[in-house]
Amino acid sequence: MSPKFYPLLLGFFLLFTVSCRQEGKKAEKKVQDVPVLTSVEAKRFSQLLSDLEELKADGCLKNATLGYFIIDITKESKKTVIAECEQTKPMMPASTLKLFVTAPALEIFGPAIIPEVTVTNEHSINWRSSKILRRIGGKIYNHNTKDAGVQAILEFWKAKGLDTRGMYFEDGNGLSRNNAISPKQLVDALFIMTQSKYFLPFYESLPIAGLALQDM
Repeated sequence: MSPKFYPLLLGFFLLFTVSCRQEGKKAEKKVQDVPVLTSVEAKRFSQLLSDLEELKADGCLKNATLGYFIIDITKESKKTVIAECEQTKPMMPASTLKLFVTAPALEIFGPAIIPEVTVTNEHSINWRSSKILRRIGGKIYNHNTKDAGVQAILEFWKAKGLDTRGMYFEDGNGLSRNNAISPKQLVDALFIMTQSKYFLPFYESLPIAGLALQDM
């Protein structure tokens, strides 16, 4: 696949990234920064923006915290924010936390770990992600532990320019309800990976939403 297609592909992938957390009480309303879109962009994404407003008004989500950060990266010269809501609020990432583990693994271990990253991401295999996290800890700090792995991946993302404030990893797979990542951190991490020489295997390892895959 030619690199010239990457921005278009990632534009579609990043178009709708949502993180959601159920809460016992109604979330307080906060003033959100409204992205400034050109008239052409507003028309292009009108259906998406309309659907988001409908989603926020859905009574089924009245006791939930909804967060998203949506960007368009199809234009090489700029990155346009299309919509945002609670984008910097730490939320439970669930299985998307694995991406914060497998992406660093590709750059730390190189081509040899591509098959394991592919299986881990495509099938969302918890124990494999936790194993990769411990391997990263062993490689960077000579300690094959969860804590060493967490420290290593946080330093990895900081070095890449990601704002890691508020991020918390209770485990390496997303099972714990104590894990915390904001919608913006997730999208920013994905965007950072477009600059990686391992972008293609990383991108191809991402699961397809709604497609049931056989557990490995």
